[in-house]
Amino acid sequence: MNDISFSPSTNDLLHADPRNIGKLQVELTSDCNLRCTYCTLSQPWYEGRHMEDSNIHKVIEFTKRHNIQSVHLNGHGESTIAPRWTEIAQEFLKSGFHLTITTNLAKKYTSDEIETLAQFEQLDISLETIDLKTLQQLRRKADIRQILHNIHMIRARALELGCPTPRIVWGSIIAAETVEHFPKLVAMAIECRINHWHIQSLTKMDEIEGALNLNPILSLEGEVFLEAVQHLNEALSLARKHQLSFHFQGSMAEDLMAKA
Repeated sequence: MNDISFSPSTNDLLHADPRNIGKLQVELTSDCNLRCTYCTLSQPWYEGRHMEDSNIHKVIEFTKRHNIQSVHLNGHGESTIAPRWTEIAQEFLKSGFHLTITTNLAKKYTSDEIETLAQFEQLDISLETIDLKTLQQLRRKADIRQILHNIHMIRARALELGCPTPRIVWGSIIAAETVEHFPKLVAMAIECRINHWHIQSLTKMDEIEGALNLNPILSLEGEVFLEAVQHLNEALSLARKHQLSFHFQGSMAEDLMAKA
């Protein structure tokens, strides 16, 4: 089975064979409420836009018609800033689809938004550090206190609704500037009963003047690199000890072992 994507820049779904679709990835918007320094959206040439209503209707009808069970709201943008995103999500939910969302979870949500997120099967939350200052430098506008508050509000609402609490995954970009924060990040993940930790590789962007720019961990050399690996190993040991599952994107683990 294949996964296919539908975004504001995609014209139609006619190129996809519905018999082979396992999951549909839908990008409701390519815009975002944050401007993370390592993200494409922070580049001066980038322009985000929302999916047109006609295309949203097309996606919903396609999904229903071909009985695609899993829908992932994801893309370059933050789905929860798209116009009418809760209505769109509720349309999928009412039809019995399994919903996942990739989100920074960094905005203040209304009660309707919290209730909608509480009914998702999985929340993939992007987060590299719980340090207030570093997070604000890196993600610009994000506050860890708001993110943690949202997680607890979503879980509490799921309990009130009598539905399973969403599975929560934290996704973290591993970089020379973030890896030292991983032990404390993992400790917080354990305390918050996060279900899984996804360690993601960095795609290096053009640097932003005056910002906290990230560099690949493999760009480090000598003792500095070994110290970074030690931070990572501390985080992984803590995760194993407390049964927090994790995985690396691609060949990152093998590449680090080879260099170490």
